[in-house]
Amino acid sequence: MSDLSFGQWLKRRRAGLGLTQAELADAVGYSREMIRKLEVDRLRPSKALAVRLAAVLQLPPEDHAAFIRFARDEGSDPPPPLPTQTTSVPPPSTLDASRSTSAPLPHNLPIPPTPLVGREAETRQVASLLHRPDVRLVTLTGPGGSGKTRLALEVAHTLTKDRGRKTEDEGRNTKYALRTTDGVFFVNLAPITDPSLVIATIAQALDVRESGGRPLLESVKDYLREKEMLLLLDNFEQVVEAAPIVADLLAYAPGLKCLVTSRIPLHLRGEKEFLVEPLPLPSRDSRPLTVDGRQETDYAARITQYAAVALFIQRAQDVKADFQVTNENAPAVAEICHRLDGLPLAIELAAARARVLTPEAMLPRLQRRLAFLTSGPADLPARQQTLRATIDWSFSLLTAGEQALFTRLAVFHGGFTLEAAEALCGDDDGGRRTEEENSRPSSVLHLPSVLDGVESLVAQSLVRRALRGSAEAEAASLPFTMLETIREYALDRFAASPEAGMVRQRHAQYYLGLVEEAEPQLMGAGLTAWLGRLGAEWENIRAAVGWLRDSAQPEALLRLVGALRRFCELQGRSSEALAWLEEGLNQGGEVAAAVRAKALHVASNLAQNMGDLDGAVRLGEASLALRRELGDQQGMARTLNNLAVTAWSQGNFSQARELHAASLAIKRALNDRLGMAYSLNNLGLIATDQDDYPTARALLEESLTLRRELGDQHGVAVSLLNLGNVARQQGQLGEARALYEQSLAQLRRLGDRANEARVQSVLGLTLAEQGDYAAAFAHLQASLDLRRTLGNKRDITVSLNNLGQAALYQGDVAWARLVFEDALGLAREGGAKMGQANALVGLGQVALAEGRWEDSRRYLLAGLDLQRELGDQGGVATTLLALAKLNAHAGDMGNALARARESLGELHRLGLQLFLADALETLVGLLGRGDPDGATRLGGAAAALRARLGIPLPRGAQGEWARRLDELRGALGGNRFEALYQTGHTLPLTEAVAEALAD
Repeated sequence: MSDLSFGQWLKRRRAGLGLTQAELADAVGYSREMIRKLEVDRLRPSKALAVRLAAVLQLPPEDHAAFIRFARDEGSDPPPPLPTQTTSVPPPSTLDASRSTSAPLPHNLPIPPTPLVGREAETRQVASLLHRPDVRLVTLTGPGGSGKTRLALEVAHTLTKDRGRKTEDEGRNTKYALRTTDGVFFVNLAPITDPSLVIATIAQALDVRESGGRPLLESVKDYLREKEMLLLLDNFEQVVEAAPIVADLLAYAPGLKCLVTSRIPLHLRGEKEFLVEPLPLPSRDSRPLTVDGRQETDYAARITQYAAVALFIQRAQDVKADFQVTNENAPAVAEICHRLDGLPLAIELAAARARVLTPEAMLPRLQRRLAFLTSGPADLPARQQTLRATIDWSFSLLTAGEQALFTRLAVFHGGFTLEAAEALCGDDDGGRRTEEENSRPSSVLHLPSVLDGVESLVAQSLVRRALRGSAEAEAASLPFTMLETIREYALDRFAASPEAGMVRQRHAQYYLGLVEEAEPQLMGAGLTAWLGRLGAEWENIRAAVGWLRDSAQPEALLRLVGALRRFCELQGRSSEALAWLEEGLNQGGEVAAAVRAKALHVASNLAQNMGDLDGAVRLGEASLALRRELGDQQGMARTLNNLAVTAWSQGNFSQARELHAASLAIKRALNDRLGMAYSLNNLGLIATDQDDYPTARALLEESLTLRRELGDQHGVAVSLLNLGNVARQQGQLGEARALYEQSLAQLRRLGDRANEARVQSVLGLTLAEQGDYAAAFAHLQASLDLRRTLGNKRDITVSLNNLGQAALYQGDVAWARLVFEDALGLAREGGAKMGQANALVGLGQVALAEGRWEDSRRYLLAGLDLQRELGDQGGVATTLLALAKLNAHAGDMGNALARARESLGELHRLGLQLFLADALETLVGLLGRGDPDGATRLGGAAAALRARLGIPLPRGAQGEWARRLDELRGALGGNRFEALYQTGHTLPLTEAVAEALAD
């Protein structure tokens, strides 16, 4: 059987169990069409579907992992063995009761009007709990509308068909049997709110009557004493005070088990709580895939594998029989399910609107979920006919203090920590209350314990405990959240509360304190942890900014956003923060001069990040003037550094060097070692751009040493990147690649998206220079995508120029032209002269490759003028080489030879070995006919240099180079050519350059 495909295996296994495709589809909660496609090998199951298939197809638990890999083609596992007889494996218990070998147990269970969707695993898990002899009380908890009652009924119906069936406890690998020979009985507690009526309701369900004046409780206990029975107690939350009655019955009747549904656990000894989560949802990142420009054809089928979507489809078809999910409306259906948090009741209420609304038309109406989700089926209880009524029911069960706490927690966006909840909702003793707050009473302000209150709201499924996964994931998440449907309800109540303004003010003050606490930590060893914390709190921070802005508190607003500078820079949120700062700076009102100076400095930095270099200078100079007035030396040093970076971005290298030197002098005087490391690094960058590699390496290594001593992991990663650039320019591509990869790994751990994009770009270009084009374009495209997300035009220009150069190396001239044109346009918009120069030279190379000589000359000369203005000596040298090639194509051999030799001499003087081989190869072509011996020796020297540096000939130049060598071989004869070529191989580089430069 080892050669069976998955589809063939599935078909045989299904037939061996005696199931039709429709029955298997119902059992796993998917469409019949999905099963058909699986069996003809048109689709592979999702992991969720494979898990369900493993259970429904009765595979032993120890085989599940291998089966899932086989089903999804994720390994070499053979298919599980098929049964030898179709009667040897019992059918799934969720199918027709006529398949059971025993008569069903007595019960009074209501028959659900619709099939259960997407709860197969939960059904098995709850049934497994009830099968255990040590478990006698299982309570299903969860928010209103999560489907607790429906799941409990499914479990109970399953048990009526499983008389005598054994199950396996996966944890202990031991078989148990649930004994309920006297039946499974449903007790509906929803109509009552008086705990004293619970025993009467149970007695009525069991048909136990009062007799002889005995208490009814005693009669029920006597009735149950010898029984083996399961009681399903539904909707216990509003009579939870009657929990001791359940404990009494369980203690008196050893054969009794209870399955309870309640929004609150009963808090009894031995109780096993089972949280009924919302239905599984497709990821919001799960969008239609595009392959080779064509959209996938089975996107709709892919998302219908998720239970939330499958439920929406079934309920929509109940009111509109021809409703179908297509590739066109599938994204809207998935988003509807997301906005409804996967809550079955909410999804059913929304799907009922499919009678008159398309999914696309529903989406905007779900901005106000509670108003939209009304008019449920008339046979549902009134509290389940609208989503608001369902949550109202839960709210009414809270104490007054819990209601106030729940309402106040709506101020949080995206979740909250216990510390934040206590700051906003805790006891106001200790001087935390303002005069205005003291002037009015508040029930919330005197909760005895916010911890107890939050714990109670979690127990009642109105607040969710969100910690899960790895320690790193938990550290970067908020431990408490609300489902958005529930938060909308709380927010409606919060907005109407007289305390709303006071709570929002407290919220803003708390997050101002949090951000200011984080600011110094983002410069040191705490960077990773605080990036995660602030990222998790971003929606709360946005809300705090909004309140401070709208309530005209400019100083607090500028303090908060000013402290966010580094976070926003690293996380690509510069544009948003800059807009906030501009609003705060333009508002009226008193702002301390130090706060305004810092805000101007941060705004300058952010404007520079966004490519607005003129704005960065204006804001930076205003900050510097204020800081000089204040005598703030530390602040002056930082603003000078920022103005220097802006000057460097504008191509004003001499001014940038002077400003960095002034900043460094102040930092040395203050013994600011971290600031010194930054200034040394920036001076190293200027030296790199001016091709002074010995100076650049010395400055960057001094910065790296300081950063390592200080434990500045982020600074170390940036220094490694910059040292990689120096190594690459000197032709040491292996060393450069290793430095880039170290830097990239560390920057990803730290969450620095801006510098990650820098490394991706130069690493991609290095890989292209090494001839690994597939990997190169993956990194280059990743850099471009990330930088477009971050929005810095200057950085986007750099990525585009590098991508264009890699395309030229590969020989894709048309693509290179489009990329360089984009780069030139962006560089001109942002005033980035270096970016303009590189794009112009790139377009000149493209025009040269396409035979457009005049266009090539125009672009190259324009680029050369800018490079000379900027003092970019390396750029001048490589552009002269391109002009030499252009002269040669135009037949101007004298100028071609002169420019090629000038280029070679400059490249050798600067140590730019990365481009030396190209210069030697150009001279081979120019000298070929007049001096074939010398040309052949230079060809051998160029080949030896490429081999030593690990720089293969670019794909786009390989054909022309092969023709040159063939011409020389033909002119000299094979033996002489090989002898001279080998001589060139052994020629020291300095001698080869000297020979090439000799007239």
